[in-house]
Amino acid sequence: MENKIITDAVTFDDVLLLPARSDFLPIDSDTRTRLTRRIEQGEIDPSFVITHNCDLDDGPAMYKKFRDKEDGCIKVVLRP
Repeated sequence: MENKIITDAVTFDDVLLLPARSDFLPIDSDTRTRLTRRIEQGEIDPSFVITHNCDLDDGPAMYKKFRDKEDGCIKVVLRP
């Protein structure tokens, strides 16, 4: 049986990352999660979580409402 116990590991604090030239562009990355992909593919409907829809200008007031758990606020969708 293969030994599956890790005896050495590093953390971000242990690794020094030096800036260097790279051909990798941010546009080449995919930051979507598996959940996001499933929502986009219509496999999951997240609308049951959305409790409030409002304009972007109402964002600060809605953040306060969310933070203070007022009006049953669970998830806010802001429209641009």
